Amino acid sequence: MSYSIGEFARLCGINAATLRAWQRRYGLLKPQRTDGGHRLYSDDDIRQALSILDWVRKGVPISQVKPLLSRPVIRLGDNWITIQETMLQHLHEGRIDA
Repeated sequence: MSYSIGEFARLCGINAATLRAWQRRYGLLKPQRTDGGHRLYSDDDIRQALSILDWVRKGVPISQVKPLLSRPVIRLGDNWITIQETMLQHLHEGRIDA
């Protein structure tokens, strides 16, 4: 599924200006572009944005997040990735209001 920057910002709880900065300054997100140049974000981009937020909430400066994203995610005692995937599936099926 594809999301405009406004939809994506609302779904992730991240300001659109912040998303643009993450792309331009830090190369953290790589949305597709429409023929008119508008950004289109995917479900994979949602996962990436949530991972970025996770690192920032842990106190990692945004400028230092990129190398951490390429590391495998190891979570003990929870299944956050599965929860994210389930939430995205429910969103697509209309069981969660976006």
